Amino acid sequence: MSGGMQTVDVLGPAHGGTSVARVDGRAVFVRGALPGEQGVPVALDEAKDKARFLTGEVVDADAIAVPSPHRVAPVCAAAAAGAGCCDLDFVDAQGSVEFKRQVVVEQFQRIGGIELGPQVLESRSLTPFTGYRTRVRLGVDASGQVGLRRRGSNGVVALGADGSGVCAQWAPGLAEGLAEELAAHELTPGAEVCVALGDDGVRGIVEVPPRPPRAHTRRRRRGAKRPAAAPRSVLAGDGNVTRTIGDRACPVPVESFWQAHAGASAHYTAWVARNTAQDATVGWDLYGGAGVLAAAMLSAAPGIAV
Repeated sequence: MSGGMQTVDVLGPAHGGTSVARVDGRAVFVRGALPGEQGVPVALDEAKDKARFLTGEVVDADAIAVPSPHRVAPVCAAAAAGAGCCDLDFVDAQGSVEFKRQVVVEQFQRIGGIELGPQVLESRSLTPFTGYRTRVRLGVDASGQVGLRRRGSNGVVALGADGSGVCAQWAPGLAEGLAEELAAHELTPGAEVCVALGDDGVRGIVEVPPRPPRAHTRRRRRGAKRPAAAPRSVLAGDGNVTRTIGDRACPVPVESFWQAHAGASAHYTAWVARNTAQDATVGWDLYGGAGVLAAAMLSAAPGIAV
């Protein structure tokens, strides 16, 4: 078994923000490395040693012999404290979108045997590159502390009034004063706290209680369901936030799905509208949600059935 410290050359990107290198013929998934970097000092995780692959982490980015031209200083305080966010907070916007594009291309090649050319797969980094997220789910630990989940754990990185535990992705209006506001509530251990920032700048906060576990029986009755969860608790606002696309505005529950990036919904809506023929008669919205993409098709082709 190869263990301890190793110096590796990085081959390419992998899913989950890691990159791939090789040690003694085995693949090593390295956190904190970027494709093309050479002479990268890596601490291998022997506790997670697998027969087919290893995992490791860059121990000193300044010691990389040939760093990526897209490498920058890390920007996320929460990730630095161990939160499972911002896997690529040490790469610039161009390098980040290229990293993700390569992951998609290689998945199609390796799993599907499909070659994707540049004319098929378009990649773009929306602006802003940081401070764009308008919704987040936080965990509450057994002692009542609230924060982002630790990477690979149910523990939390506590949200501090001094800005510690705040993710670089969060929009300013999502983060400002949040720790103080949550500290005024007695939160339920094991619950989740959902925070969303509406397009009108109003923040809503909802606590979603832990769902009761299923009863573990030797022979579970077919179709048996978990007991119903307790109702949510509205901690700030009226339980909804306002979302706006074009001239449409609608109330959306704080805990409901919405594109995390403030500019994503408008971007996808415009793409769907451009690519819907005016004389189209039938369209399928496979990601129904609040109906944003269906509405874009209806606007582009008034006679369409979605």
